[in-house]
Amino acid sequence: MPTRMSPIVDQQQRRYPHVAPVRHLSRAANMLEVDARTRILEVAASLLAESAERDISTRAVCEAANVGAPMLYRLFGDKNGLLAAVVDYRFGRYMTDKRNRPPAADPVDDLYVAWDNHVAFALENPTIYRIVYSPSLAKLPAAADEAHRLLVEWMDRCAEAGKLKLPPDVAAQTFTAACVGVTLSLLSQPDIYDDPDLSDRVRDAIIRELIVETGDSSGERDTDILKPAAVQMAALLRRTPTPLSEPEVLMMLQWLNTISTADQVQDSQRTHSAPNALMSTRSREAAPTSEDGTKLRAR
Repeated sequence: MPTRMSPIVDQQQRRYPHVAPVRHLSRAANMLEVDARTRILEVAASLLAESAERDISTRAVCEAANVGAPMLYRLFGDKNGLLAAVVDYRFGRYMTDKRNRPPAADPVDDLYVAWDNHVAFALENPTIYRIVYSPSLAKLPAAADEAHRLLVEWMDRCAEAGKLKLPPDVAAQTFTAACVGVTLSLLSQPDIYDDPDLSDRVRDAIIRELIVETGDSSGERDTDILKPAAVQMAALLRRTPTPLSEPEVLMMLQWLNTISTADQVQDSQRTHSAPNALMSTRSREAAPTSEDGTKLRAR
């Protein structure tokens, strides 16, 4: 049996018949807005691909998408917001493939695939890539942040397997800096960087620098042997419950980080100790001597 409306509501609907379908009109308006957003993003991406200056005008976008400027500014705020949205829209497809790809049995294999896919996306979408990694935007697009987080996760897997020489975040920075540098070189100066094997060569060199090589380690220094073990222990400690208290875990992570960055610490100590050693040498040279040439001790 249908629910009987109150007399007041029934009377209002008879007086204002256009009020009843407001909810449906609102839903239709939302669908039109979503459609307009997609149309604007597609048009803006096409205009960006055709622009030698890697820039677009909002007026041209509005005309091509057949929308008014108020609609564009309501959806994206300003031109920088539109550019960031376009990057996220196109880069998001690339990120979807990265998220959906199952991890390799050997986590190191994921690094090779990540590098190759990164370069391939850039060569297919040079304008979008330049905006992401040569940003003039006030805020880096969210897709670029997600790409870095995924890379750190892959580095974590390498660390947990005992295959990483550096802490995962440091390794991810090293990997990204090298990959972006090579890719921008291929895009910006193809006449100079025309070696077809350049990307593979740099990729292999960087991964050799980050990943522990299996085999004879008799010639390695003690710190070189300890660092992968420290990185692995830190990675496992961050994700595995232990009977340690939080301060104890933090202290152990600090110790492990000291071991995993031993070269940096030793270089820093040598740098700081050099001036002291020089001052000590000068002090000895300047010390007074006796008649037989021996140094006199200060009283």
